[in-house]
Amino acid sequence: RHVGNHGDATDHFDGSRFRRFTSATNPAAVSSDGVNDITIDQISGDADRMSFVVRNNPPDLELSDVAPRGPRVTAGTPMEITFHLTNVGGTPANDLRAVLMTDDETAEILNPDLELFPLAAGRRSLGPGGPDGFPKIRFPSDLTEDHTATIELVILANGLEVARTSMQITGVPGHRFVVAVTDDEQSPLPGVRVSLDSPVGVQSLFFEHLVLTDSVGVAEFYVPTGTYNVEVQPDGDSPWAREQVGVIRIVDEHHIDVSLSRTYELSGVVRNAEGQPVDTHYLILWRNDGGNRFGTSLATDNEGRYITRLAAGTYEINTRALSGGSAVQIHGLVEISGDTQFDLELEAGVRATV
Repeated sequence: RHVGNHGDATDHFDGSRFRRFTSATNPAAVSSDGVNDITIDQISGDADRMSFVVRNNPPDLELSDVAPRGPRVTAGTPMEITFHLTNVGGTPANDLRAVLMTDDETAEILNPDLELFPLAAGRRSLGPGGPDGFPKIRFPSDLTEDHTATIELVILANGLEVARTSMQITGVPGHRFVVAVTDDEQSPLPGVRVSLDSPVGVQSLFFEHLVLTDSVGVAEFYVPTGTYNVEVQPDGDSPWAREQVGVIRIVDEHHIDVSLSRTYELSGVVRNAEGQPVDTHYLILWRNDGGNRFGTSLATDNEGRYITRLAAGTYEINTRALSGGSAVQIHGLVEISGDTQFDLELEAGVRATV
């Protein structure tokens, strides 16, 4: 309620009653410099208690840790601009937005205006500040030379600017590298993780190292000149095997096809020399493929059982204690061409080979 200054005919609020305390209902809601105002609403009383919501407009927000994923990025690669936002004021901050902009005609802003989550008083944003992630930029994939652009990040609250910063990002020419993933019947496999390692000398240059295949089984990268190892990894419950592709030298646009083999279930029980299940052992499985030796390992459960999925082939099976204190035992070869049961028995008094 605002009753004004009684007897002062110049006060148009004289005798008025309002359910909200705002700049529209009381001049005292506005700061002396006219920059900030306060709103008190949702006022309710219950016996000797009163509750209400207080908002400061604009809220007192602090923008920090603003950083692109790298100062340099390969042309064609979308790159996030990460940041943290802290509400250092005493009231909630709502209707927040992040606006990314540039006057540079070469750099492309992929999501120039993003909604941000509300921030309670004293809270700091964790991870992406909104439902659509961080803002992103990209340089055109046909870039022929290094190009530096100035990018500005602006934070808005209730449509008012509350923070602004700028940065410089350099786009670097790269090469398009496409990995097409299919099953053993040449049908595309979507949602498969394709990862690359980093060649020597490009640590300060950002490019995607992990991409999921799209609806037609394709993962697309934009990479600098270099030598790469490629790993194709389906989900853990997928019937398809992981595939590692050997050394690939990329100096221009490049395309490879990767066909994943179907996997089969290998299971069994590991027992000691007395026939009791052993729950403290690793299984180590090796397969030779085209001169490359691939390995995987797993542990027995508390009843000595193990289960895994492997591509068809011949595997050498070894075991050792989880503690690492005993020698590795070699159990020979197992041929996988379908689901296979293979129980193992540990020998007593094994001689260690150094």
